[in-house]
This record gives sequence, C-alpha cells and structure tokens, in this order.
Amino acid sequence: MNPELHRNLWLEFTPRRLVLMALVLGVTLGVTALAAAPQERLQNMAALGFGLYGLIVMLWGARNAANALAGEVRDRTWDMQRLSAIDPWSMTWGKLLGSTAYTWFGGLLALTPFVIVSLNEPDRHGPVFLGLCLALGAGAQALALLLCLAAARRRPQAGRFDVLIYALIAFGAASSILQPAQALREWPADGAALQAIVWMGSEYPFIAFYAASALLWTGVAVFGCWRLMRRELMMPHDITGPLIVLAVIALYGMGFVRQEQDQPLVHYLANACGAGAIATGLFTAACTLAEPKDPVALRWISAAWRRGVRSAALARAPGFTIGFMITLILGLLAAGLSVQGPTPLTIGENATPVWPLILSALGFLARDIIIFVFFHAAPRQRRGDFASLVLLALLYGAGAVLTSLAPLEGLRGMFVPTPEAAAGSITPGGPPIMFLAPWLQAAAFVYLARARLAAPGARPGAA
Repeated sequence: MNPELHRNLWLEFTPRRLVLMALVLGVTLGVTALAAAPQERLQNMAALGFGLYGLIVMLWGARNAANALAGEVRDRTWDMQRLSAIDPWSMTWGKLLGSTAYTWFGGLLALTPFVIVSLNEPDRHGPVFLGLCLALGAGAQALALLLCLAAARRRPQAGRFDVLIYALIAFGAASSILQPAQALREWPADGAALQAIVWMGSEYPFIAFYAASALLWTGVAVFGCWRLMRRELMMPHDITGPLIVLAVIALYGMGFVRQEQDQPLVHYLANACGAGAIATGLFTAACTLAEPKDPVALRWISAAWRRGVRSAALARAPGFTIGFMITLILGLLAAGLSVQGPTPLTIGENATPVWPLILSALGFLARDIIIFVFFHAAPRQRRGDFASLVLLALLYGAGAVLTSLAPLEGLRGMFVPTPEAAAGSITPGGPPIMFLAPWLQAAAFVYLARARLAAPGARPGAA
C-alpha cells in the first residue's frame, strides 16, 4: 500500500473521529427532518445535505489538501519526506486522497439524502449531476494542493492563513461551477435556453458537458500537482508537462468555435486558432504571476540557449515562456488565416481587420511578461510582482484615460489592445502600424532586463 496514503489514513480515520462525524451529521439531518412536514422531510434533508457536502468536501477538504504539504513544511518534516524513496505520483495521490479521506467520509454521508432524491428524478439528469458534484469535490481539493505546491516554489513556508486562502479560492472556483449547474438542473427542460451546448461541432446536454468538463479539469489539476511534486522531489526537468496542459487548454477553447453557414473554412480555422490563443494566453498570464522568476535561473537558461544546449534550456524554462511560444504560434496562425479567403476577416461595426488586433494582443502579452522579468531581475528583489502590477495598472489605466482625449487618440494603440487602436496609422489613410507599438515596448524592456541581469549585483555571490 502507498506509504503516504497509509500514514494519512492512520491519522485521519480514528474510531472517535468517525463516530463523531456520523453522530453530528445524523443529529443535524434528523432535526431537519423532524422540523419539516412529513411530505417535505426528504427534500429538506437533501437540500441541507447538499450544502453540507459543499462545506465539508469542497471547503474543509480543500483546506486539508493544501495543509497536507504546508503542515509538513511547518512541522519541519517535509525535507525528510523529500529524501524518502516515495515516487512523485505516490506522494501526490497519497497526500491528496489520504489527507481528505475523512472529509470524503463526512461529505458522502451528508450527501446520502440528496443521492436518494436525485436518483428518483432521472428526467433532471440526477446521476450526471451527482457525478458533477463528486468531480468538483475532487477538483477543489486538487486545486488547493496545486496552489500550495505552486506557492511553495516561491516561498516554502506557508502559514495557516495562506492555507485558508488556497482553500477559499478552490471552494469559490468549484461553487462558481456548481451553482449555475444546480440552477439549470432545476429549470424545466422545455423552457431553458441553455439545455444544450455545441462543442467541436456536436451538441451535448449542458449538465453532461459540465460534468465532463469538471472531470477533465480535475484531471488537469491532479496532473499539475504531480508535475510540481516532481519539482519538489528534485526529479529531472522536461517540457512534456507544460505542452500537454497547453494542448488540452487550446483544444478545449477551440471546441467552442462554430462554423457559421457560408463561412469560409480559413476564417473558421482563424477563429479556432484565435480561441486557442486566448485560452493559452490566459494560462500564460496566470503562470507569469504564479511562477518564480529567479534571475539566476533565467541567466542560466539564456546562457544555455546561446551555447546551443537548447533542449536543456527548454526543459528548465518557466511555464510562462512555453505558454507564450504556443500562444504566439496560435496567434500568428490566426492572423495569417484571417487575411485569406474571399475577404479578410473583420470585427466590429466598422469592419476593422482582425489581424492587427491579434498581433497587438500578442505584443502586449510579450511586454507584460518582460516587465515581470525586468522587475525580478534586480538583486535581492522581493516585491517584483507588486512593482510589475503597479506599472501595468498605470500603463493600461492611465494610458487609456490619457488617450481618450481627442489630441492623443492616435496613440491609443500604445496602451490599449482594441481593434481600432491596433489598426491605427500615423498618417490619415495610411497602413495600420500601431500594432507594432507594444512590440517596441517589449523590445525596450528586453534590453533593460538583459542589462539588469548582466549587472554584477545580479550575479550569485556578488556583493
């Protein structure tokens, strides 16, 4: 048996705790049943049990999942586990399942009345909705552990407040999916506008698609936990993990694009590549915020690339660099395909060409990433993310306000990625060139970041 799972089960499943959980839930549900009319008892118990399941599994369970790592670090036992012979996968699911086993015991007990009611209502997708509940419970716990592992790469010591924040984020993410699904489930089948969804050209029941998506992203979260656990256990680096996640994200986003009637195939492909670029771009932005941007590691990657050791450089590259490369490829494909066909693909009431907007958005993403690298390249920098966010707020916020004034409207493309601004020109009626503005800003910050990384104060051991 998995030793990490066995240890957690031994700690969680004590007879006293099991009896206490069953007793508390039994009394709570029993009092609810006695306080209701006879014909409403089961429904009231089901509603209360559904809410208790969310609190026990999605909130308490997420807190336990995050604390499975943070507690080990806090108690100074994590280094001993890292030196053990347990492989990353066993460590991952041993912590994820073992630390949350007690909450699953209580959550499934609380959910029992809801299961009875749901299984007696097959016309409302009861079994599928139950699958969604279970997938979201596991997903919330996996997301909390993923956040804790990601934070451990930047700051190993996580306090109880940090663990609570990770649990609340995971609980909020799961609740934001579960509540709309519950509302749609209660909606009459013949009157709901969102009873079906089209993905990859096929139509699926909305609840079934919700459940399948929750199961998919739960698997992605568990996969991410395993990949970060590999880093924690000092396993060799490789690029396959980020590529798999990016491929799933891109394909999932592309699936929502429909081919309209009489629409050229190249324009449909352009829209699909654009949707994939948006999805991977959001993932890249999240990685830029979450991942460590160690100047020593960035300098090593840059030096390895220049020496021609590119496989090692890519293997050690941060996730946001891999994400940006995939986003750039998809974005360039979308821009290139948008100008093919009988007429170029346009957007908005003014029929503005879409390719300048795509290239401008890619430039802004590149500039924003380089800004984060620039502020983290300073020696002994501890507030690089805060400084980066302040500068970006000024560029996007103050820049948008200033360029809303009539004399400065022509410079809007330097601060805001909008269709009209990206397709702007210096001269009236000239070719669109304002999409180059963010790329020029990115080039300037690349120069500044390289200069800062090359400074003596940024080198290891420098005074």
